[in-house]
Amino acid sequence: MERAMRFTGLIRSLANEDYPVSVPLNVTTKMFIVISMNYLCENRTNCQDTTDHVILASSMNNISWANPTVDVLQAYYRNISGYYTTNFPDWPSVMYNFTAQDISFDFAVTDQATKVKVLNYNESVEIVFQGTDLIAGSGVHPMHMHGYSFYVVGMGQGNFDNETDPLIYNLVDPPKANTFIVPKNGWLAIRFVADNPGMTTISFSNI
Repeated sequence: MERAMRFTGLIRSLANEDYPVSVPLNVTTKMFIVISMNYLCENRTNCQDTTDHVILASSMNNISWANPTVDVLQAYYRNISGYYTTNFPDWPSVMYNFTAQDISFDFAVTDQATKVKVLNYNESVEIVFQGTDLIAGSGVHPMHMHGYSFYVVGMGQGNFDNETDPLIYNLVDPPKANTFIVPKNGWLAIRFVADNPGMTTISFSNI
């Protein structure tokens, strides 16, 4: 993993006249999203351990996506309520040692919801994705943003430090992509401008 991280850190944009970069410098929206594999309790009962009828689910900020019966964009356009909410959190509800090896089962249990984050047109956005060690077998997570390319301004191991880690951001010639990995027990920082109106889905896999 360390060698892969070092190699990935060498990837740069050309950043010349033919292939310029335009990294957002004045960020107006910041989000810290914890991504993990979780347990989802069947029948929404309170489960105490992995023997209590649980199924595997992925989550962002401890929210596992629930597909609505009406498309989110259609519900928004037609002003139909009840199919999604706009309160996806910018931060996890509970902060803990995300990269610890022995994390309480309570942090591994998630719930399903259809929550979205609403951005104004042309907002400059920074998202830090934090990987966890929840559930044995969780690995690196390829993150994909549908309909957008973003600048990968930083990546590192361990828990993201909001004071020191931004100091090592590459804001000069960072790579631009629509898919990048979040290392296991590490973090990934991206920036982009919200200039593509409509619904954008961020998805990830577990490798």
